[in-house]
Amino acid sequence: MAGISATGATVDVNDSVSVSGEVTAISGTGKTASITVKLANGNTVSVQAGDCFAPQGIGPALSENGKPFGIGSQVTIKGTVSSVSGSGSTASLAVTTKSGTTTTSIPSSSVYSPHSHK
Repeated sequence: MAGISATGATVDVNDSVSVSGEVTAISGTGKTASITVKLANGNTVSVQAGDCFAPQGIGPALSENGKPFGIGSQVTIKGTVSSVSGSGSTASLAVTTKSGTTTTSIPSSSVYSPHSHK
């Protein structure tokens, strides 16, 4: 099974993808802070701050490139698809980030930039 990304590309296991959203909660500080991100479709995911790219801001979390950010910041999470459930634009993806955090139930229609590792 394969999903369809926001750009209409096929998304499959082992593809690199990114998904963006707004930070709604932060627990801890630095790159290991746990952050909750609200995606455009309303779903939320939790990842480590160091798994995200964010513009320089003010806050306790540090992005992958060392920039501080806080609640309300727009971030981009990058990862690798570890499983696909369903097919098409409604497929549900599990995405594993650089830190090893696996987020689930990300709709394939919310992700961008698939690049196959096959």
